[in-house]
Amino acid sequence: MEVLGREQDLLQRVLLLLHPQDLHSLELTCSQVRLFMARSQTWRWKLLQDFAVGQGRVGEGVLEQLLEERDEAAVSLHVTYKDRYREEVEAAALVKWTKFCRSWMTIMTISSLYSFLHPEEEEEPEPHFLEIPLLTD
Repeated sequence: MEVLGREQDLLQRVLLLLHPQDLHSLELTCSQVRLFMARSQTWRWKLLQDFAVGQGRVGEGVLEQLLEERDEAAVSLHVTYKDRYREEVEAAALVKWTKFCRSWMTIMTISSLYSFLHPEEEEEPEPHFLEIPLLTD
């Protein structure tokens, strides 16, 4: 960690390239990595990188809140940013799920409408081959 401590910006860039699950797993490996991530506000930068304001994905005022919270302790900010990242991931997943449901409902509506407009013609029942007419006296 001493060697990487000299190149903190390099280490920070590598951490920001990781998938969130991998970043979380790496954070749990040792206390030095966790302290570095807290000190360098890795989750804050990951939140800003993955849910950029320019892309319209982070809620209104989140960037200003992130900038105002610099005075808090690094560890509490670390947890805060991590929670915000999780919330943004859940919100993005909800948007994707809503879009999927809408498109699925559209497909089902079109399919039902087609079935209504083009009903299948009913086939005549097949005659029974063993049917023998009854003879009456």
